[in-house]
Amino acid sequence: MGWGALALILIAVLPIGANSPITWLTLAALCLALFAVQMAIDLADKHIPPYIALLAPPAVLFLGVVGWAAFQLWPAAPDDWLHDAWIYVGGTEGRVAVDPSSGRHMLARLIGYAMVFWIAVRACADPKRAVLMTKVIALFSTALALYGVAAVTFGTNWLTGEDSDRIVTATFVNRNHYATYAAFGFLANVAALALMFEKRTAAAETARKALRSVIETMVQGGWVFAFGAAITAGALMLTVSRAGIMAAFAGVIVFFILQRRGERGLTWSSPAVIVAALTAAYVVVFGLTAFVSRLFDLGGGEARLLVYPKVVEAIADRPWLGYGLGGFEDGFRPYLPLDAAIGRWDFAHNVFLENTMELGLPAAIALYLALGLIAWRIFTGIKHRQRYGALPAFAFAVIVTGALHSLFDFSLQMPAAAALFAFILGLGWAQSFSSRFATTARRTARRGDHSHVRRRLAASGAGFRGAQQPAPTHAPR
Repeated sequence: MGWGALALILIAVLPIGANSPITWLTLAALCLALFAVQMAIDLADKHIPPYIALLAPPAVLFLGVVGWAAFQLWPAAPDDWLHDAWIYVGGTEGRVAVDPSSGRHMLARLIGYAMVFWIAVRACADPKRAVLMTKVIALFSTALALYGVAAVTFGTNWLTGEDSDRIVTATFVNRNHYATYAAFGFLANVAALALMFEKRTAAAETARKALRSVIETMVQGGWVFAFGAAITAGALMLTVSRAGIMAAFAGVIVFFILQRRGERGLTWSSPAVIVAALTAAYVVVFGLTAFVSRLFDLGGGEARLLVYPKVVEAIADRPWLGYGLGGFEDGFRPYLPLDAAIGRWDFAHNVFLENTMELGLPAAIALYLALGLIAWRIFTGIKHRQRYGALPAFAFAVIVTGALHSLFDFSLQMPAAAALFAFILGLGWAQSFSSRFATTARRTARRGDHSHVRRRLAASGAGFRGAQQPAPTHAPR
């Protein structure tokens, strides 16, 4: 199921990032089929794994958000709750949502992302499979970056049917959309390389052995992901997306910091330093000039600064009820300032503000609290990993990158990028528990005694190391 979901997510990038109703509905329907099979498998299981039990709080919060979003579309809301636009529509039952048609599409996509997350959690419980999936994401991202660079080189984007003029968009409509996807691919390549170095650098005791370890790893396949990191970073720079590049930079810094576990810090022979040096050289040679020139071009930023206060004003007018999922464009039209009305504002260019306006404050807080609990679990779980620590670090770096870019753009509202984000989140959750914790839980479940697991979950909500098993209360088999 995990491989099927990952294949769907990656293929969805090809038709303009799945940014059309037919493609995202098809993606949601196929994810629903995979999810149904996965649920049948899960219901046939005899015990609940510990990493699933800890999902209960964010799952309850998310289901509450979905329930409220569905109610916004229901035509039986109290009259006082209806949006004012329905006053001018004669003979039609009003709703809380200002645009129910768009809301149904958005709700289907939101549920689809949750299904992807669940499938990824179940599939990536095996660390070796999680490593392999990370490498597949890295390789696909490299291929997509190569296509984007080739499209700019030849001046034609064959898949989107548009001319490419010095700006890399790959298969996405907008450079900002691709910037987030390229950042995820860059982090996947860095994580894949770090995983390859994990054993070798830990065993290297001297500088000479460390250098030999680096050379051997690069020759035995590490060069593929080093090359991928350079290519995806170069394509990211050629998007000239200010927010996307800066968010990716923050994400990779977070990844490097999280790799400094315990007393084992970064050294000159660490893969993080090597990749950083390669990427920095590539960026300086090919992309820095264009990025710096646009960094000080504040034309687009000024319009956003005019719009953001008006979005807050719209939220203040309906703080509890919201405007309904997908209702930003119609709901915001009366608030649009004249100076920013030169363009079409179908997105707020700030995902947090837009979701708050559409869902209302209580539901938005519940949604971001659910995501925050998942992010916190991944962050705290990094220290419990003796091996494969780059996996949860990769997932948390992706969270940081996506969150920062969402402050200024709407890349995570593109189905292909959002689905990949959900999959990486599931991977990070599944790999945020120590292998000893999972092994102990499986043994306890086979004995039919779950009290030990429940005590551990209630005490810390995290994996553990070095804990002793309680004496069994029944005769061993």
